[in-house]
Amino acid sequence: MKKLKYVLIGVVALGILGAILNTKKDLNNSKNEEKGTSLNQFTNYFTEVDQKVSLLTAERKAGREKLLQELKTNSIYKKLVIEKVISPEYLPTLNAISSSVATINNETFGIDEQIASNIETSNNGNDKIDFVIKVTSLAMSNINGGLTTELVDVFNRYKNKYKIYGDEGILFDENKNQTKIEKFDLTGLFVLLDPKNEDYLNWFYEAKQKGLSNWIGKDENYIYPFLTNKADYIEHVKKNNPNSPYIPKVDFEINAVDLFEAFNTNEVAADELYNGKKLLVVGVVNNIGKDVTNTPYLSLEIGYLKSINCYFSDENKKELSKLNKGDRVQIIGKCSGLSLTSVIIKKCELWE
Repeated sequence: MKKLKYVLIGVVALGILGAILNTKKDLNNSKNEEKGTSLNQFTNYFTEVDQKVSLLTAERKAGREKLLQELKTNSIYKKLVIEKVISPEYLPTLNAISSSVATINNETFGIDEQIASNIETSNNGNDKIDFVIKVTSLAMSNINGGLTTELVDVFNRYKNKYKIYGDEGILFDENKNQTKIEKFDLTGLFVLLDPKNEDYLNWFYEAKQKGLSNWIGKDENYIYPFLTNKADYIEHVKKNNPNSPYIPKVDFEINAVDLFEAFNTNEVAADELYNGKKLLVVGVVNNIGKDVTNTPYLSLEIGYLKSINCYFSDENKKELSKLNKGDRVQIIGKCSGLSLTSVIIKKCELWE
């Protein structure tokens, strides 16, 4: 799994601690106002923001107001909020915010280094990065209360125009002028705004599947862990969208060591419980190879002369080729019981 690098940004009640990047030349944009945009779906979020702002200390309320006043002087804020410009140029900026909100903890957040670098080298990169930092800072509800209606409206207008995520490509206007568009994923921000919305939750996962964004990884300090790693996402979805196609449909979820011990302790009882059932098995890769019939498999680490052997179809070769010994994986497959000193799982697919 690709490890992402993030630049940590520290946030205090009265402002931002971050590097200001080189100023770039601004670019003319075409205006394209979105009509009939409704923000009613975010009523719960706005109510929560009002409540959280009311509970801020006097110092932090002053900090929020200062942050908002500084934000309003930013040229990107003027373009997006005041002038309501809709242009592919600003999708990477909004994408950076959507990515960064997932990394929020009690004191800091991070900006993906590659995303930040791409924005920095674009036109007016200095103000774009400043906009990302300030907007993400506002989203830190424990410090600054949350996003304003005007900022949420920007994201909603861009979603209505360009959809909630997209791959890179070329856009044509009515005059057949071409505009290059970079891949983007706004789903993280919308799940933050409406964490129980079934469509947003599904689209969030789809964007990850399509490689438009990546899981960040598990960290107990993240305030929104369901935005950062697959395991916490699944737990969140089970509670809020139990019919989601992205919840593994299995009979049992079990650790590899526990599964092996069940068969090792009482094979008859384990057969009765697990044999023929669809399992999600979590374990650590010990070996990856092919058997005598050229069927690809991987074994999960249990102990000396003990293993769980998981057999895959040829369609899974590409995914298996990316794994290494010691990787932690989640595998879905059908249990076929104990064979000598190995528990056999067939018709496997790599869940994570």
